[in-house]
Amino acid sequence: MATPVLGYKLGVLPEIVDESAGYLVQADGDPFKGEAPGNVEGLVEAALALLDRRYEYSQGARTLAEKRFDLERMVDEYYKVLFVD
Repeated sequence: MATPVLGYKLGVLPEIVDESAGYLVQADGDPFKGEAPGNVEGLVEAALALLDRRYEYSQGARTLAEKRFDLERMVDEYYKVLFVD
């Protein structure tokens, strides 16, 4: 079993996590500027929705992780960064 994602649409999370793996909610503040992300209500709503469909999101998170971060792919990506111009 995998753990679904619950977080804010900040940084690289929107690039890594898709809607099959959990919920990302819009932040009201910018933590990169020292502000609290806020939108607690949105986070609570997303958490409750995630709980209602936790098995589906767990499966989605596992599938996403296996597809994007499997060992062979990660080795290939590191090789490209370290040894290929």
